[in-house]
Amino acid sequence: MRLMTDTRNFLPGSGLGLLDGTLIGGQAARLVAFLGLVLGFLIKLAAVPFHSWLPDAHVEAPTPISMVLAAVLLKVGGGMV
Repeated sequence: MRLMTDTRNFLPGSGLGLLDGTLIGGQAARLVAFLGLVLGFLIKLAAVPFHSWLPDAHVEAPTPISMVLAAVLLKVGGGMV
């Protein structure tokens, strides 16, 4: 984690560089990438209000798949919270 936050590890001129100034829809590319990742993790974790897919997935899935979904996938997505 320390290496990922070290500003010397960012590639100069890359789209997500600290001083690059790349814009996506008028917003900084770093902000758009961060918000996209947060949204993806919230959906994966089935956090409120992004949890509407979870009941359907458990009902429609066979029992072993539903067990894997509940026991493994949701816990891995949350970093074993």
